[in-house]
Amino acid sequence: MKIKIGIIGGGFSGSMLARHLLKSNQNLEIYIFNNDAKFVRGIAYQAQIDSLLLNVPAGKMSAYSKQPDHFVDWLNKKNKETSGEVDQKFFTRNEYGCYLSEIWEETKKLAAVSNHIITPIISKVLQILPKDGALELQTHELKLSLDFCVLACGNSLPTHPKTISEKDFNSKLYSCNPWRIKVEEIQSDKEVLILGAGLTMVDAIQVIRANGFKGKINCVSPHGFNILPHEKTSEELQSELKYIKTPIRLSEILKIFHQEMRLHPTKSADLVALLRAKSGAIWSNFTQEERNFFIRHLRHKWGVARHRIPPESYAILQDEINNKSLQISAGKIIAMEFQESTIIVEYEERHSKEKRHLSVQHIINCTGPASDITAPNDGLLSSLCQNGLIHADPLFLGVKTNVNNYQVYSKENYPIYALGNLLKGELWETTAINELRIQCEELAQVLINTFNKQ
Repeated sequence: MKIKIGIIGGGFSGSMLARHLLKSNQNLEIYIFNNDAKFVRGIAYQAQIDSLLLNVPAGKMSAYSKQPDHFVDWLNKKNKETSGEVDQKFFTRNEYGCYLSEIWEETKKLAAVSNHIITPIISKVLQILPKDGALELQTHELKLSLDFCVLACGNSLPTHPKTISEKDFNSKLYSCNPWRIKVEEIQSDKEVLILGAGLTMVDAIQVIRANGFKGKINCVSPHGFNILPHEKTSEELQSELKYIKTPIRLSEILKIFHQEMRLHPTKSADLVALLRAKSGAIWSNFTQEERNFFIRHLRHKWGVARHRIPPESYAILQDEINNKSLQISAGKIIAMEFQESTIIVEYEERHSKEKRHLSVQHIINCTGPASDITAPNDGLLSSLCQNGLIHADPLFLGVKTNVNNYQVYSKENYPIYALGNLLKGELWETTAINELRIQCEELAQVLINTFNKQ
C-alpha cells in the first residue's frame, strides 16, 4: 500500500522536498500542486526579463547543502568556465530557473524507475479537511485522500495598501503583483510610483525600463532606506559574533554588535551575515517580548544590512538616482484617488511631516509578501486557519510550527507540515536557498522516519 503525500506548492521547496523523499524505502505517491505549469521555478526564477540577476553569488546557490558546488559545477559544464571565475559571480534568475528545471526533470526520471510515483497537478488547492482518519484535499477538479500534507506555498502577493479601495484592486493602473507587472499598461513618459524600497523595487525598475518606460520613477517607503551592494572582503572578518552561543538575550547581542560596529564601522553587512548563520537558533530562544521589540525597532535596520544586491544592479540604481529619474522618499501614503488614466497620491514625509502630492499613471506594489494567514481572503491558508488546522504565530508572520519536525500546531495533531516563508515567525530568516535546502532535507528525513514507524 502506497503512502500518499500532498505538497502544496511546486517551487524550490516543494520540488526539492519531493526529490529527497525518493530516498524512502516505502512506496510513495507524491502529488505536487502548483498554480501554473512552471514547476520548480516559482515566482523568483521565471523573471519577466532575462537580465534580472540573483541577489546571491553562484557559490551560495547550490540546491544541495552537502554539495555546495553543485550549481557552480552546473555552470562550469554549461558555460565551460572554471570554478574560480563563477562562484563569486551573479547569474540571472532565469539561468537559475533552468538549473532547477534540470533537477526537476531528473527527479521525475528517478521516480519513474523506482517504487514511487510523482504526479504534478496544475491546479489551485481550495481546501484541506480531515476525513476518515486522513486528510481530504479539494481542488475545482478533484478530491484526494492524503496521509500527509506539506505546505510549501512560497510567497504570497503583497497586501493591498489601505488607501486603495477594493474597486481599484484590479485596475489597469495598479500592479499588485510586482513579479508580473502590467507593463503593457504603462506609457513611456508619464510618472509611476513604486511602494516599497527593497529588493523587489530594484527588479521592478529594471523590468519597466526594459519595456520602454522613460519617465520618472517615484518610490515611497516608510523609512526610505537606500539598498546597498554586495562587497568583497579582502580577509576574513574577526568578530565576537562568530562565537555567540544560544540561548542568548537580545540585549546581549545588541551590546556585542555595537562593540563590533565600533571596531568595524563599514562592515555592518558582514556582521549581520555572521548573526544570520545562527539566526534560527537565536530567534527560537527569544522571548515574545524580545521578538516584539525586534520587529518594532530593528527589523528595517536588519533588512538594510542583510539585503544586498549585485554591484551591477546597484550601478543601475545609482545611475537612476544621479540622473534624477528615480526619487526614493521616506514617508507614509495618506490617500490615493484613481481617475481614468491618472492616480493622485498624497503622502506625508517621515521627517518633516510635510504633505506631498504626486500625479502618476501607475502604481507598483513592492511592499513585500503578505504574511498574516488570518486575513480574510479566498486563499487556502486562511481557510485552513478558519477551520483550526493551522494557526498563526503570535507575530502573524506565518504558521505556528514545531521547528524540530516542521509539523504545524493543531489541536488534533494533523499530519500537516510547513516549509519556507511560512516559518518566518518561528525562525525569522527562512527564505534564502541556503535555508530552504536544509529544511527540505530535514523534513524529508522526518517524514521518512515517520513512514518507517508505521
